Amino acid sequence: MMKKITYLCCICMLLLSIKANAQKRQISGVVSDQSGGVPGATVVEKGNPSNGTTTNQEGKFTLNVNSNVLVVRLIGYTSKEINIDGKTNITVSLQEDKTTLDDVVVVGYGTQKKKTLTGAVASIGGDEIRQSPSPSLQNTLAGRITGFASQQTSGQPGADGARFYIRG
Repeated sequence: MMKKITYLCCICMLLLSIKANAQKRQISGVVSDQSGGVPGATVVEKGNPSNGTTTNQEGKFTLNVNSNVLVVRLIGYTSKEINIDGKTNITVSLQEDKTTLDDVVVVGYGTQKKKTLTGAVASIGGDEIRQSPSPSLQNTLAGRITGFASQQTSGQPGADGARFYIRG
């Protein structure tokens, strides 16, 4: 009985030492496409989705990992799995995925594809907003978008906090 306990203790100590030696290492790199660095791409350790980061404005990232595979994703691009065995600096080139670029409309309770949307959709361009003399975005949109109403309750200078209502 004593030999069995000794063997079990030795096995447990061996497993604990192996786990302690599995150290995280730092990986840095750049995610790019045909036009240069891609901001906002998600870089995640495969098998550990809680360990990840996003790329900065230049497409650069830094991540501490245990495994040898990273998964890089970005909407509108095909996902890529990168083997990082023995590497500390990588460059990832993403390819556009034109099959996933359907029109998507953001609605008050989620997103829907434009072809399945049954309600009215209104939009306004940035050029039209820039031409407005009003410093308040709510007042700028009032009367220009169907179903959008804005109410300015004060005439005091600088009090731009209008209330807005969206039909539906």
